[in-house]
Amino acid sequence: MYDHSSLKYFQTIKNKSMDYKRKTYVEFEFPGSFLSETKVEETVTRTLEDVKVPKNAFSFLFFDILSTTVKADGEDVELTSGRIKISPKHYYGGEVYTLAQMKEKFPNNRTLISNFEGNGWAKGILCRTGNWQVFGEEDTLVAGLSRISCWSPETKLLANASDLVSFDQSYTLDIVFLDLR
Repeated sequence: MYDHSSLKYFQTIKNKSMDYKRKTYVEFEFPGSFLSETKVEETVTRTLEDVKVPKNAFSFLFFDILSTTVKADGEDVELTSGRIKISPKHYYGGEVYTLAQMKEKFPNNRTLISNFEGNGWAKGILCRTGNWQVFGEEDTLVAGLSRISCWSPETKLLANASDLVSFDQSYTLDIVFLDLR
């Protein structure tokens, strides 16, 4: 038989506020072998222009975690929430396609098209890193965050390093084209 006396350790806090700390994080997503790899960093802002996107990342999102310390059996215990205030994904470069556009532009990529049809996904993004991702209703395509890294006098186009993925990837990559013709 279960000993209900252990239930005395469970307490409900009603109508009381607790002091807590809020920390904001940015999670970067990178291409992986089977699933995307991620890297999480603490940040002080959710301003897109302030995000320093690592060179091989294709997306990022923000989230907060709350933490507080409580006394339990005379000891301080740190409690943390799960992720809250999760932002939409912000894709850093790439091109968004509807399913119809995928079928038209990539008719031989039957696996991609079948996955999107079978899962009912309306849009996808061909990321600047060459991988495909589902592009959700709330997701955004971020352009022109920081410096321009390439100038072509022949075409009079300013391009950024993300458009030159096969070249030197030592830069923080940006996704802006400015036509000065």
